[in-house]
Amino acid sequence: MSEQKKSDLESSAVLTWKDVDRLSGGTRETMTSFTIPEGVTSVGSNAFAGCTSLISVTIPSSLTGIGHGAFSGCTALNSVTIPDSVTSIAYEAFYGCRSLTSVRIPSGLTEIRWKTFFLCSSLTSVIIPENVTSIEREAFAYCDSLTSVTIPESVTDIGYYAFGGCCSLTEIIVAEKNPSYCSIDGILLNKSKTSLLRCLPNAVKGHYDIPASIINIREGAFQGCTKLTRVMIPDSVTNNIGYLAFYGCTKLTSVNFPNHVSHIGDGAFSGCEQLIGTVQSGSYAENYCKRNNIKYIYSL
Repeated sequence: MSEQKKSDLESSAVLTWKDVDRLSGGTRETMTSFTIPEGVTSVGSNAFAGCTSLISVTIPSSLTGIGHGAFSGCTALNSVTIPDSVTSIAYEAFYGCRSLTSVRIPSGLTEIRWKTFFLCSSLTSVIIPENVTSIEREAFAYCDSLTSVTIPESVTDIGYYAFGGCCSLTEIIVAEKNPSYCSIDGILLNKSKTSLLRCLPNAVKGHYDIPASIINIREGAFQGCTKLTRVMIPDSVTNNIGYLAFYGCTKLTSVNFPNHVSHIGDGAFSGCEQLIGTVQSGSYAENYCKRNNIKYIYSL
């Protein structure tokens, strides 16, 4: 479509859903490109939501904010360059942009919000800029093609299932001086090595003994580790085995459950059809296996 002027907008600062609908001439479902006018400071909530033919969007240097769901469901959008002037990107901004292969995250951003890039199934790599301190829950969940993530020194909080379902990951690089997280042999851990956040799908094969320092196995931690056959979970894991923790580990045949674990999340062992657990009689783990129709034997 032709370039639009700032004066064409309902507001001089915010590009709204109505603006996009009007300026596209009622063709929001068929337009393939859009240039946001210079001088616009914010893309409003759901402004481009459902623009299923949109391939490219040009963002001006005047922009400082992208609203909730602004580009959600733009299934043909294949790349986005977000200028460094942008300091705020709201939750679900690029939810379901299935063709998005690359995105430049601006250097002024301090947090990557809830489900910002959820289900961006063609996204292959992400470099988190230095000023980001928080990656919120499910921020990159189900980015099926994501192979590489670089986490800088500044990140101090990684939320629930932030990289859940990213079963093509081959590397997670964490800055050496990061005070909160580290990556060892393809496994993302908190710095004190008490919480296991994510294991690269090809990092563990056959039998794996989870380190004795771990007390918490996070959501989706081993999801998609299809070469894993046996797991020894130490008794130090008393806190949690998270939601979908071992989901889709299709060759997993044996798990030694810790005696005193207090919570095992929904679907933690879904898709592990060959699994036989080893549990202590009367334990939480035994009751969990009963409720979820998991075969089990008693520990000696």
